[in-house]
Amino acid sequence: MVAEFEANLGHLRTRAGMALAKKNGKLKGRQPKLPESARRSIRRRYAEGEVSLADLATEYSVGRSTIHRIIHGPPTGQSCWGIRCSWTASLAFSSPFADGRSPSWPSRSWTVRSPRSAD
Repeated sequence: MVAEFEANLGHLRTRAGMALAKKNGKLKGRQPKLPESARRSIRRRYAEGEVSLADLATEYSVGRSTIHRIIHGPPTGQSCWGIRCSWTASLAFSSPFADGRSPSWPSRSWTVRSPRSAD
């Protein structure tokens, strides 16, 4: 009973501190592995066919999945790492079957939401 009360106090203090940090613009979440200039360069070079995805991953010392997210993620300038991120990934299913069965593969698309208002 006392331990539960103390755990709740700790949780409340943590949430209050996070709310204060967010209000002051200090709570930003996880930062991107590569700067925006590198992300633009990766998109351009891959689109022009200069290098493969694996070559880019080796060159920038990141995983192939990171390069894949950069290439197929939200457009340049719409980083998801800021406080007012308005991009969300959604899964859209469209059945190719006549009887309407769900396919076993989702198609990924990006949808835009309006930015959240400042609290």
